[in-house]
Amino acid sequence: MSYDLMLFLPKAAPQREAAFFDWFDEQTEWEEDHDYQSESVSAPALRACFAELSAQFPVLGKKRRSDFEAEYSFGGVMILAAFSFKQQQAALDLAKRLAGKHQLGLFEASSDDGWIWVPDGQGGMRAMR
Repeated sequence: MSYDLMLFLPKAAPQREAAFFDWFDEQTEWEEDHDYQSESVSAPALRACFAELSAQFPVLGKKRRSDFEAEYSFGGVMILAAFSFKQQQAALDLAKRLAGKHQLGLFEASSDDGWIWVPDGQGGMRAMR
């Protein structure tokens, strides 16, 4: 089990909660024509965010060496990141700060509430609801 977060381009995602969940399901069917292992396929803002996020939560190797390692899957308009549950709050705090900085959306895919955050236009985040 992991704690999963999705960073995404807000303009690529539906702006209504119900439609967003369907879009998330479509994105995680992994049907884009690439292997999802390289950030090079992602939009520039996502790559910039990943560079900062992975400095704190490096890409998980073949064997976990630290609870700070994370698994990443890269799409053109989103990045799905899987963190250790032990680092849930640290991962969420950092991802939310970086999403605001890079004007990205953030979906708490593993949250019981499934919070969807979008940029507030002032460097912060607001709930989509």
